Amino acid sequence: MQKTNQTEPEVPSQNEAIHVFRSGSFRSDRRLTKAMGDLLAPSYEDATSLLERELAHCDTLYAYYEGEQLAFFYMTANENFALDDGQVVPCTYGGLSCAHEELKNSGAINKVYCEAFAEQCVLQEENRQRRLGWATTATPSAYYFSQLVMEDFVPCLDGSYPPQTIRLAAMLRRANGYPGAAPGDHPFALRGVAPGTQYSDSERARIEHVCRKKEFTLFEKLGIDETRGDRLLMFGWLPAPPCASS
Repeated sequence: MQKTNQTEPEVPSQNEAIHVFRSGSFRSDRRLTKAMGDLLAPSYEDATSLLERELAHCDTLYAYYEGEQLAFFYMTANENFALDDGQVVPCTYGGLSCAHEELKNSGAINKVYCEAFAEQCVLQEENRQRRLGWATTATPSAYYFSQLVMEDFVPCLDGSYPPQTIRLAAMLRRANGYPGAAPGDHPFALRGVAPGTQYSDSERARIEHVCRKKEFTLFEKLGIDETRGDRLLMFGWLPAPPCASS
């Protein structure tokens, strides 16, 4: 894998399937951001505002190419947030990702996720401080992968969570401008935080199929409605021992 800090990176060759763009360098590459928008188009009614928000938020892009064609991308951000007592928590945001229709739920996608996750584990080991990995989602696939690789992951499939995780959920809400949980509402249910980013009919049907197949009912239990801009807040700790991609 080749890594670059160039402002306007070149498209990798066929032998460089996974390419990493750092320090926000991808934002100024119009060809790349257009290719990202093209990948998103079949999955959303209009992904323009979503892509703009994620480009502004994230600092690292993992891109998977087939030849010179962008086939999958995943963005992340390294950030520090403070609890209500001032304690600083190093965090990794798992941001927007999208694959070509033929690659969805494939091993190629998992390879990219594992590449990104392994780098975060190395960063954690170098800094000798646990990192909290977090994301928002309305898809079961993102939930299952995160649950698989992170420790003390919440919420659980039945919607439960340890009481001590409420402070972390509140920290992430506050730091990212999400409204606080209404009295009696689930602390991991984000209401109306993604307006104007509804899934397309085909993507919604695909997600519903996955939910039925895996008997995934968490969104239903928490009353998360993607069409209203609701999202699930989820997070967990990176594993304590050093980890590497497989």
